[in-house]
Amino acid sequence: FGSTMAVRWAARGALLALALAPAVAVAIAARRSVARRRGGGVVLFRGSSGVGKSFLLQRCLPLLAHRKVVRVSRDELWTQFFHEPRFDEVEKHTLDDAVHALTAHLAGCSHLVLVDGCTFARAAVLERFAAINPALAIVECDCSRATAEARLAQDVGKHPIATRGPALYMQNRARMEPHAHDTLQIDTDGNVDANARAVVAHIRARVDMHALGLGRG
Repeated sequence: FGSTMAVRWAARGALLALALAPAVAVAIAARRSVARRRGGGVVLFRGSSGVGKSFLLQRCLPLLAHRKVVRVSRDELWTQFFHEPRFDEVEKHTLDDAVHALTAHLAGCSHLVLVDGCTFARAAVLERFAAINPALAIVECDCSRATAEARLAQDVGKHPIATRGPALYMQNRARMEPHAHDTLQIDTDGNVDANARAVVAHIRARVDMHALGLGRG
């Protein structure tokens, strides 16, 4: 599923650059992405906390098993880069920029980047990621409130983001904005294997898989 260590080191470099000069670092990453693009792609898993984005993404990975397929998770980066995270807006915005810069770098190096751990509620945020690569696939996950709250309850003490809970779930749902991008809607109350196959089919319809060496089969 790609080189985990390479992604981690690239992420550390991205965060350091952003800490020094956020606007410059993001602009450089975007320009390099355009200059070196050779058919990479970006997949955003969108939705509120507890709707099953990460679980679904993990079930998709075996169906896309290839060294050019990498996962970028803001949740995991949060605990890697902040020894005692406060989970405040400053940390959130810093990591949002780091995730964007890392995604731009990896897509520019012809990787298929699956981005996880973000709500992607704002339309402007989607546009920012769409500017990285026109081969953008959006997977919007949702489920019943009861299912989401049950999942959040099971994750207490286990999930890296300590602030997750019913209140954050409702807050994120209220912030979701409409957008113009082609989107696959997934009800995660349904069969996860069928959902994973639908996601992979959506990705293959949006991304030049031949350029990644993944074919179409």
